[in-house]
Amino acid sequence: GFCRDHNVPNRPCGSLVCLWPWDADDDASNVDGSKKSPQNKLEKVARESWDAGDTHAAILSTQEVKRLEPNLSPECQGAVHIKGEIVLDPWLFPMALLVQARENGLTVYTHFQYLAPESHFNEKEKVWTMYRKTSDVGAVPTTEMNTSDSPVPGRIRARVVINATGINCDLTQSDTANCPPATWKSRPRRGQYRIFNMTDKTRFECPIQPVPSHFSKGIFVFSSLYNQIAVGPTALDQESRTDREPDEAVAAQLSNLGTKILPGLDPQADVGANTSVFVRGPIDEITRSMRTRNGVGLAQLGYVRRV
Repeated sequence: GFCRDHNVPNRPCGSLVCLWPWDADDDASNVDGSKKSPQNKLEKVARESWDAGDTHAAILSTQEVKRLEPNLSPECQGAVHIKGEIVLDPWLFPMALLVQARENGLTVYTHFQYLAPESHFNEKEKVWTMYRKTSDVGAVPTTEMNTSDSPVPGRIRARVVINATGINCDLTQSDTANCPPATWKSRPRRGQYRIFNMTDKTRFECPIQPVPSHFSKGIFVFSSLYNQIAVGPTALDQESRTDREPDEAVAAQLSNLGTKILPGLDPQADVGANTSVFVRGPIDEITRSMRTRNGVGLAQLGYVRRV
């Protein structure tokens, strides 16, 4: 696969969608009002994977989960093993993609801070002109492709531009000349993790996730390639686009969840927190790539689904 061919450290391990007694479930009852059994809930998860073409997904009993991951809490009521998941190095993977792209003719410019007010779209030529901010006070638009102080172009002209400015994508579009104002508002959502060192009592391979609800995929517990355990992310709405300060109350909740899933985890042995702010908004109006709330945070910490 790609990781092997490009020397990206990775661990093919699959993941476990675990059913826990403390997880609330909006679909906890059948049509006749009777309670769904753990087997019913796991079959629903497995069926979604099978229908999506993942024929290797398998339902595991409590005993089978214990044999696969002996350090997990015995309160696990069973799981679905999704075998096509891997853990990888979150820095080297995108760097490998970048190297491959350059080998195939891509030109990469770094330190190109987009200057929205001077950039514009020419309706007649159907061409975008994007200017680079060259100082703290802005830039004077130039017709030269390169400025005198940098090999990075002072401007770039293109027929297609992808607005990938994340949480500020609506502001970027609205600030660009001759560009229709954004029809949505980026609504910030905070994703917070708690990070712990791994010990013999907490060692495990498969990323652990709960049975998802209608609203969320839930909080994951997974181990990196470098003997660290991550618990998260949360998905809490906030007004600020820039506030990434970890919330101590949320950190305590994540520690508590971590110890429920891994009884050997020492909540005092954490090594820090990771907090990101990402977009919560209309899927169709922003981008199809933001289909799940977990994508950004999990990719930062090195957990992806093999495709």
